[in-house]
Amino acid sequence: MKTVLAFGASGLVGAAAANFFFRAGSRVITCSRRRPMLLPKKSHEHLRLEITDSASFSEILSSLEEDVSHVV
Repeated sequence: MKTVLAFGASGLVGAAAANFFFRAGSRVITCSRRRPMLLPKKSHEHLRLEITDSASFSEILSSLEEDVSHVV
């Protein structure tokens, strides 16, 4: 199974991208300040992240246990 890391999934474009990959059978991990309200809760895992905080960003990325096949 492919794993997709979707940034900005609380917005329209990020949510559309995350939904596309979820429907295609991928595991979706969303990253944003707020939990995506436009996606069904069971369609993704959510990591709260402020992308401008480089320490937090690095910590989140290093905590992923599997390979990420796509970043959107």
